[in-house]
Amino acid sequence: RTVNLENLVIRGASGTNGGGVRVSGRPGKLQVNLRNVEVRNNTRTGTGGNGAGMRIRTSADSSGSFGPMVTVDNASQMFNNVAGGDGGAIHASCTHSVGNNTLLRMGTTLVLQNQAINGGGLSVSGCKNVFLYNGGEVFLFIPTGGFVSNSATSNGGGLHLSNGAEVTLRATAVLGFGDPASAALLVSNSASGGGAATVTGNGSRLVVEDAYVFGNSSTGSGGAFRIISGGDLMVRRSASGKTCAPVTAISGVTRYPPCSVVRDNSTNGNGGAFSMGSSSRLDVIRTFVTGNTADNFGPALYAANLSIASPPGPQVRIEGSLIADNIGNITVDIGSDSDVEIWHSTLAGNGNGALFEISAFADRTARLAIYTSILKHNPAVALIRNVGSQPVTVTGDCVIANRPRADVPFTTALHYSNTDPAFVNESAGDYRLATGSPAIDYCDGFHAPLYPDINGNPRGVAWTGPALTPPPGAVAGGLFDLGAYETTWEGIFADRFRAP
Repeated sequence: RTVNLENLVIRGASGTNGGGVRVSGRPGKLQVNLRNVEVRNNTRTGTGGNGAGMRIRTSADSSGSFGPMVTVDNASQMFNNVAGGDGGAIHASCTHSVGNNTLLRMGTTLVLQNQAINGGGLSVSGCKNVFLYNGGEVFLFIPTGGFVSNSATSNGGGLHLSNGAEVTLRATAVLGFGDPASAALLVSNSASGGGAATVTGNGSRLVVEDAYVFGNSSTGSGGAFRIISGGDLMVRRSASGKTCAPVTAISGVTRYPPCSVVRDNSTNGNGGAFSMGSSSRLDVIRTFVTGNTADNFGPALYAANLSIASPPGPQVRIEGSLIADNIGNITVDIGSDSDVEIWHSTLAGNGNGALFEISAFADRTARLAIYTSILKHNPAVALIRNVGSQPVTVTGDCVIANRPRADVPFTTALHYSNTDPAFVNESAGDYRLATGSPAIDYCDGFHAPLYPDINGNPRGVAWTGPALTPPPGAVAGGLFDLGAYETTWEGIFADRFRAP
């Protein structure tokens, strides 16, 4: 069965049985399409008043492959919906298998100023195959797509995933859904925890690809993202993504081209960009993490198992990313049971306190590993500080930092150099490597990357420009540059001398 809703305004529903749209059915047998539909000013009150704008429920395990159960596209808008429970705009709950069928597919749709307890914009409980292609141009401050200015009194101002939900938010076009020229947007959402999104529960996974995540805030933890209790988050540039095009603003129209950016998010607690709890996982791949703030600790990352339960704690892999100009005490705060790995990344220009602080208490441990990376930090404060009562492991290999090796509490450190990395223009926020940088061709492929550099360039490309003078500590005959950027002589020529 197919139901098409087109060119409609659905508004004003209220009460315990209120809400704008209710969809209940069997995946693979039912398809409901919203095209150019406004769902606004609806409310659901009372305990369990989920999904003020739309409620989606499965009634049986999937059967057949009829298509997505729900689609929302063609400049649809969902705004000013208020839920007494979860999911201000949309609440999706699955107690049955959706199989290979898509449960929800959103295209160029604006989800704006909705409110709930969890998931001010969208709450997904237990549902797989939820795909969000929410992006678009901004006309006079009003986006045509994205999750913008939603709020939650508890967790997940924009998005809330729980009970094994799997959601992908990305900039692309699939079967006519989405705007491939625009990044996905998670902007100016707010919550107690996870201003942009919260991912909680074993098996819950959120993938954020080619998205701008900025201006989100929390009063508790995770200005942008909160990942807890087995949740899994991946923030990445698409595999085909090259150098990010600049944001443009012409005649009142602003466009954010696809790029992976987490910037200018804030929290009154811990974790301006990312906050992590027990059994959680985070991958940050080819992403700009800049300008985030935290009133307490960890403007870039706060990871700790605060539960009395035994490990595992948070697990983190950051690769090919720039972590710069974040503001707050201790840029990366690593607590008990945490395991954090930094690969082929640049950390520079960050704020107060140590760049890393690592601690373990009560018979627990913690681990930090830094490979093929650049660390440049305020020389008046520690680069890495261990403040716990239990032993921790701090490993480095192929690292350039502005500290003597003796001042950094590495358990083991191979191929370490205390020297200036020579960025192109650090004061202007350009952290590419300048000609003659000691970080060029510094390392071998022992810690081989899984991804290209932040601009999509292949790793391990030999320098063909003027002769380099390797610093003490560099690997003889190395081909891999340190940090987020792989530099070639041809690339520098193109960037600096060739007319655009």
